[in-house]
Amino acid sequence: MVFSPKLFSSSTFIGALIGAATVAALIPFTSGSSRGRSTVFRGATTQDASPSDTDTISVGFIGCGTIASAIARGIATQSTINVNSIAVSRRSKAKSAALAEAFPTLVTVHDDNQEVLDKSDIIFVCVLPQQATEVLEKLKFDNDKHKLVSLMSTAKIPDLIQLSKLDDTKVSKMICLPSVAKHQGVCLHCAPQGADKQLTMLFDTMGGVVTLKDEDQLAAAMMTTCVMGPFYGIMKRGRDWLVKNGGLSESEASYLITKQYLGMVQDADRGCEEPSRLDDLIEEQTPGGVNEQALANLDALGGLDAYDEVMDAILSRIQGKTDGSVAAAGKQK
Repeated sequence: MVFSPKLFSSSTFIGALIGAATVAALIPFTSGSSRGRSTVFRGATTQDASPSDTDTISVGFIGCGTIASAIARGIATQSTINVNSIAVSRRSKAKSAALAEAFPTLVTVHDDNQEVLDKSDIIFVCVLPQQATEVLEKLKFDNDKHKLVSLMSTAKIPDLIQLSKLDDTKVSKMICLPSVAKHQGVCLHCAPQGADKQLTMLFDTMGGVVTLKDEDQLAAAMMTTCVMGPFYGIMKRGRDWLVKNGGLSESEASYLITKQYLGMVQDADRGCEEPSRLDDLIEEQTPGGVNEQALANLDALGGLDAYDEVMDAILSRIQGKTDGSVAAAGKQK
């Protein structure tokens, strides 16, 4: 294969950049992972947990969509925290039924949200943000028992405290991707009053956790959950480029591009708690080699600056300031 300015595929490197930038975006925060390396949290670790932190717990889900189902599966299949029951609301019917079928001795399905509450210690609220007031006002929370974890990205913690009538230490927000079902990915946990050790350990069992001190930090960290589309789109562009320029079949190209990206991300993952990890990987590129040149080409084409603009635009939408388009975000500056 011959590299030239016209044939050079920056898509492969851009995809790696997106994956690396996703890791880099989390570096300013403190992260934990249960994937074979020491756990480090802003809040708790399994080493400093007290007996009460690891007592048997019961978990409930109000709303049972894709994310709720993924979290429930992740909790049901982990072995660190003792969970004696998972109560889920019937909506959606298909997903709640699938959970009950997969875990018949653990999962129960309920038509009444109050029943979910009464059977649970930790309550995940997974309804649409516009449904929050209607749903929460009807529920009677027990301040001595319940911890509320909201999956509603735009619902504000002070409003959740007011609606639930729980102490501010009992209310938090969590954002994750469906990969937590397989104990992969990272949970973003916003706990302004400090990390709850039990919740931190529970989230860590699902692949890792980053505890954030306020909703501004959460908004910025949420950018990392919004780059799946660009990541897969760039990989697809690389696949198509290989088919066109390398004569590979779509199957061969898809396999090659996916495995290459996986290897690059795994390299970044090793030691990713170190602030210099990504810088070191860049420095490791052979001086005068094609990878160093690829980075220089990408920078010269404005690829790095473009990614900054994409992240800024995503953040402006998360914050409710713009519609998320680059044009709208640019006008805001």
